[in-house]
Amino acid sequence: CDGYYYIISAPTATTLTVAQANTSTTVNATGGTITFQDGATWPLATISASTSGNTEAAWEGSGDGTCPNTWKNNRGKTFTLSGTSQSVYNSSFTGIFMADTLDVCPAPGSGGASYWRQIPNITASTGGTAQIVKNHYYLRGDSWQTNSETGPRSMFVSHIASLIWGVAGVRVYQGVEDPQLTDLTLVGLNGSHLASIGSQFFNVVDFNCNYSACPQAGIDPNTDYAKTFVSWNAHQNASLMAQREIPYAFGQRLPAPDYGQFYEAAAWTSARGNLLAIQSFADNTTSLTANLSPYLVSGQAIDRICATWNSIKAIIVLAAGTTSDTINYDPGQHCAYLFPLNAAAELQQPILSARLADVANAAKVVVQFSYAQLAFTGASVGAQMLYQTQDCGNAANCLLNVDRSIGTVFYRLVYLNSSNAVIATSDLQTF
Repeated sequence: CDGYYYIISAPTATTLTVAQANTSTTVNATGGTITFQDGATWPLATISASTSGNTEAAWEGSGDGTCPNTWKNNRGKTFTLSGTSQSVYNSSFTGIFMADTLDVCPAPGSGGASYWRQIPNITASTGGTAQIVKNHYYLRGDSWQTNSETGPRSMFVSHIASLIWGVAGVRVYQGVEDPQLTDLTLVGLNGSHLASIGSQFFNVVDFNCNYSACPQAGIDPNTDYAKTFVSWNAHQNASLMAQREIPYAFGQRLPAPDYGQFYEAAAWTSARGNLLAIQSFADNTTSLTANLSPYLVSGQAIDRICATWNSIKAIIVLAAGTTSDTINYDPGQHCAYLFPLNAAAELQQPILSARLADVANAAKVVVQFSYAQLAFTGASVGAQMLYQTQDCGNAANCLLNVDRSIGTVFYRLVYLNSSNAVIATSDLQTF
């Protein structure tokens, strides 16, 4: 019974009901009768095999597109077949109607898909080892697909890498925002188990899709169809960082340091000063010590600006003459070290003043800020996007660790009482 299986249920503390990852049947069939475990029957239209990829196989009951009907009421039940066009399905065969098709009844012509897996005929045996993969998520070293670098982190890193490598521009075209393409809860109703969100190229369906030609609308910060907010934010943060670095990066290249296989780095000198740019390509948090000595400008402070796909972090100012800097890089993080000729004029940091007296019992003010409005307003992706937080105390004169040279700063004030409980939050505002 060696092989790969999906756990269907755990009927007792020591037993599992499983289905095969791939079907033993290798042919497709039509016609015949489906008999479910409770005795209910349904005429079979088609059943397909799926012999590789660990993906579910498709099938359809005859007439299941005529609504309303009870076809999907049989999800989760085992079934047998009789009278099909292929004898392999007519004896010693059991399948299970998979429950991950979400719609109860597909509208006629909508293409609602149904899926099944094969229940194995396992000969009783003892011994051996079973390794349980806890979910369908693709995990590196466990179940990661080859050549499947997708998602907002990949978008952000690819965009920044173009700057480091001296590419003229980036075409934001394909946008698969999440590698979990087999999770129907992420795909939506009527989506197949391999459907990518937004048809990969963000085709907008039902917008005059005549003759199979749908408009490729691209990522959109205003309407979150196909979950484009995530993709927009990834490219936006990369673009903001690139624009901030371009006054330096349009200068003369300097010898770039080699920080190993998980990093790419580049250095430039220009009329503005020097720049060291470092991009992490690692999927885990890593630690890196950057050598700053070759780029120092005498008597001038160093500005460190770091970002990931979902957040441009607080500005850090290093003292003039700092020769090295050790930080932990989040997965896919980018850091830019600016060595300006005139450090005093480099950053545009606003000073915030707020009145504690405006809110009864307020003891201090915390500022939440981001260069991306969607960090506050994109409800569908809010759990993935980050805003930075700065404690401004009594907020009489709070120098915010932001740089308006990067772009518009979106912020809101959070008032806390003496127990650090939130008692009021301001509307979203901008610098």
